[in-house]
Order: sequence, then structure tokens, then C-alpha cells
Amino acid sequence: MPLTAFGMSGSISLAGADGRESDYRFSGTYGTDPRRDHDSAGIVLMQGPVHDADVTGVQPDPSPPDTAAPPRVALTGWAAVPRDHSGPPDQPFAALQRALDERGPESLRAVPGDYVAAHVAADRRRVVLCRPANAVTPLFWRADGDRLRWSTDPVDLLPAAGPTLGDVDVDALPFIIAGVGMAGDRSWFRGVHRLAPGHLLEVSPGAGRRPVVRRYDQVAATDVPSDLDTAAEALRERLATACSRLVAGERTAMLLLSGGLDSAVVAHETADLSVRVTGMHFTLDGFPGFAEDVAAAKSVAEAGNVRYLPFDMTEHARRGGGYLDAADSTGFPVTQVPLPGLPAAAEHAEGIGARMLLSGLYADQVFSADHSTAVFAARGLGALNPTVAGEPVWQLLSRAAGASFGGGEKRRFAVLRYLAGRASGRGDALLSTFGELPPAPWLSADAADAFQRAARDNAERSLAAVRGDDGRRDFLARYSLQESLNAVTTQAGWINHCMPRRCMLTTPFLDRDVIEFVLSLPSRHRTGVAYGRRLDKLVLRLAYGRRAGLLDTGLRMHQARIDAVPAVYTHQNFERIRELLSPDALLCRLGIVDKTYPERLNRTTAHRDGEHFVRLAVIEKWLRRLPE
Repeated sequence: MPLTAFGMSGSISLAGADGRESDYRFSGTYGTDPRRDHDSAGIVLMQGPVHDADVTGVQPDPSPPDTAAPPRVALTGWAAVPRDHSGPPDQPFAALQRALDERGPESLRAVPGDYVAAHVAADRRRVVLCRPANAVTPLFWRADGDRLRWSTDPVDLLPAAGPTLGDVDVDALPFIIAGVGMAGDRSWFRGVHRLAPGHLLEVSPGAGRRPVVRRYDQVAATDVPSDLDTAAEALRERLATACSRLVAGERTAMLLLSGGLDSAVVAHETADLSVRVTGMHFTLDGFPGFAEDVAAAKSVAEAGNVRYLPFDMTEHARRGGGYLDAADSTGFPVTQVPLPGLPAAAEHAEGIGARMLLSGLYADQVFSADHSTAVFAARGLGALNPTVAGEPVWQLLSRAAGASFGGGEKRRFAVLRYLAGRASGRGDALLSTFGELPPAPWLSADAADAFQRAARDNAERSLAAVRGDDGRRDFLARYSLQESLNAVTTQAGWINHCMPRRCMLTTPFLDRDVIEFVLSLPSRHRTGVAYGRRLDKLVLRLAYGRRAGLLDTGLRMHQARIDAVPAVYTHQNFERIRELLSPDALLCRLGIVDKTYPERLNRTTAHRDGEHFVRLAVIEKWLRRLPE
């Protein structure tokens, strides 16, 4: 049964002689005053509210009795922690603490979930912070002077009670606006670091007690069936297990129900479990195509025994609508489409007592495959036929080489270098240069240059992480997954809306068993290619296409049209967007947005890139809230 925990923080003194045992203080009061008493001991650990399905409403004792040793583990997120009924009920992490004591951070591979953990060694001379490779839940840290502090909310680590404009990491803003992953160790604020997926931070005796950050965990390859039908059934079994883990012992759950394949999978797999699921579906009345999405969502809900709950975006997107109102609230800028969606779902989850807010998020990233790789993997020499690949082979190879590290930076002989790299199994021939991002018309020249350099540096880091793993077939998918876990918008939504309401934004597609299985599949199982067309998530569609209620809805080829909501809002509220993005806007003054860009905005064409305009507006409103 899953254990959920909401919020933690801590600190450790970096002063003193190496090897000296530190005095230790544990408190279960995180959330009331996370800054309190952080300088009162050598090591301080603060845990937020904990809910154990076995012992409802467990809250670690803020002041354990003298006869009881205080817990040395803190957690945030959800975890299928092994049951340990031998310890007191106010210490639900006893089994996890013992595993970390005996086997170290590697023991977390056996603990499914989406969480971050802090562990104080039994001798109280070392602290380890861990974020597993498949965790979305963030953990932040900062080393100032003689003390290192960490928290699940980066605001706790700022010098003042709240963020100021001077605290903002301006160079990170283009990544947030563009909706792409930034370096895993960066956050919204200068000097506040984020622990990247699969990494740990360790402070131990020696080296002047300086923190050491290193990779300790990554998704591993596993054996997979060679034929597609068997692989599809094995995938379904793993997704069924993942969904069962998420809702084990739960009476109610919320589901973000788009009506597409990914959320349909979750609805199908929870249908026979003893949990009442409410599916929230976002609609836009009268907009072309949304009626089809409503029909699809209702069909999936009926087949999966899910209570259908529509949430109409029409009032938010109309002229003068409140689509941007969420950006006026406290917290971090959330740019996830639709903006009012996650707050509404989290609020409803709290109202019905649901701890799990289920979704089909991250399926696209887990199943991602490079088009050129998929063409050759799926059709072999048939890719030489333009009617199969959709383009002449020399164009396909030229494009593949130009978008791969294997082609090198020089265009001359790039195709030959790319082919040689593929033939030798080198990983860099398969890893796409996502660092070469298309130019954004809103960026200033200086910001665009810095953006491209930082993006390419991120890609090079990813290349370094996979270089040497020769023979692996999942380079692009691992890179895509890592970048998506490094994007901050989901983490902002978790901090703003889910953590305060004590609900988890979850997905079975980030279950470790699911990820390792899918990433070990050959590209031809993830992507189908024929007549120049590409069918994504082939094995997933095959696994669920025959299931009741999913054949006509989950397999439809178009995406849910929810991305149209910001476009409609931009078209209906062009003057408001233009006022926010005037040449005097903070984004222009900080050098992020080209000062001539607002003057080039046009009502006729603005809706074509409505999502980016809304993202710019959200960031601008957030910056204006911060004191200078």
C-alpha cells in the first residue's frame, strides 16, 4: 500500500572537525515553519504530513520520547514502502531506514514510487539526499557559509522570507517559457540547486565536509520478448501492476481524463480495482473537434467505471476570461496546458478525499523514438523505398545525420560518419542533438545565444551520460525522458497545488518496471512506419486496442485538442496579452524578450502560437509579483 508524505527540509553544519559525530534533531513539524530551528543542531531533519494506508493519518511525533530513537529518514512523494509492523506506528519509515542503513541508496531501486528521500547515517556523521532516476518529485539544496540546507520547496532556501526579483535565475527563464528541460541542477533561483533525477548529494567526513553530487541510479535494460504480440501483453501486465500500486488501499482517486490512449489505459486498469475514480475532462464548448474529445472521454469513462466530470474552459478562454488568473496566485509560474486545469483537479481531489491524482503523463516521452531510427528498425532495407519512408533515402539520411551527434558539427561527410557510427553501435550516432533548438522569435539576440549554448551543453551532458553504454537501443528515449523530468512546470504545479492539498500527481508510465521494459524494446515495437506515416506507441496501442471501450477512442490518431485553449484565449484577449508584453515589460527589461517583439505582435496571427504567448504572459505576471 502506498505511503504518501508531503514536504520535508533539513540542514547540516559544514563546520567542525572531520569525523566528529554531529548532534541531531528531528521534527515532524515541516509545513508549519520549515525554517525553524535549522541552526539548533549539527543535523536537523523536518518531516511534513505522512499518510500510511495501514495506519490512517500517521504523523511523525514532533518530539519523540526519550526512550524512542528519532527517525533518521524523511520522505516526500509516494512510495510502496515495505511493511514493517514491528516498529511504533508513528515511524512508518522504519523498513526504509533499515534498508538505507544496510545497503545504502541503491536499496531504493526496490522501493517503487515517485519520491525524494533524506537519510541520516546511524553514526550521525553523514547525510545523503536521493532522487531516484524516475522521480518527478523535486528536491532543492543550497550551501551558504558553514551550513547546507535542503527542502522540497526552494523558497525555504532563500535568504528572505519570500523570493525577490534579484533571486530569479534569469538565464533559466527561456527554458521555462519554451517548455523544455533545463539543466537538472538548476532551479528558478540563483544559488538554489535542484537534485537531478538519478543523483544523490552526500555530505560526509573528509574534504572539508563539502557536498558531493553524483549519479547513483539509472534505468536499466531488461529482457523483452522478441515478437510484438508477446511484448504487448507483457507491457499490459506491467501497467496493470503499476496502476494497482498507485491505488492500493485507496477508496477514491482522481484522473485527468483526456479521452486519448494514455489516460484510457489508466481508466481501464483501475476499472476492476476497489477504488472510485473520478475523471476530470477539460472541454471548450463550440470549438471544432472538442465534441469528439468529449465523446471519447465519456466512452472511456463508461468502459472503465469512471465518474465523468467535465470542466468547461469556455468561461476561462472567452474575452475577459480568467485563464491567466492562476498566475496571480502565490507560488511558481505554471505553464502546463490548460492553466486552470491542475488547480481545479487538485481542489476536487482534496474535496473527495483522494490522495492520488492519476494521469497518462510522460507516456510520450517513455515511448519516444527517433523517426529515422524507427524507419530502418521497422522496415530494414524497405526504408530505401520512398513510398515507405515518405522521402528519398538520401534526404532521410541527411536529415538524420544533421540531427545526430554522430554526424559531427561539420556537414561534409556527415552522412558517412553517421552511418559508420550506427554500424559500430555507437550511442552518439543515435542521440539526437536536441540542443539545436529552433530559434524563438520572441527571444532577444543575446538571450537566444545563451539559450542555444545552454541547451547544447545540456545535450552534451546527456551524451556523456550514455556514451560508453554501447549496444543500448534506448539512447533517444532515455534522453527524452531525462529532459522531461528536468522540465519545471510539472514540479511547479506539484508545489503550488498538490502538496498543499496533500494529493500526488501520478502516472503509471513512470513506474520503474514500465520504463525499463519499454526502453529495452526495439524501436520497431515502439513506432510503426508505413507509406511515409508514423504510428507512435505501437506496442501500447496493440496492448489495449482490443480492450473494451478503447478500440475507437484510445486508438484515434489525433491528439486531444486541449492545446487549442491558450490559442482561443490569446485570440479573444489579444490586447491584454499585448499590454503584458509591452516594451516596458520586465521580460524585455531583463533582456529575455526582444523589445521590438511586442510591436510585431499581430491579432491575426497571434493565435497560431497562443501557447507561447500565454507562457510569456504567465512568466511576466510572476515577475511583476516579486519585489525588486
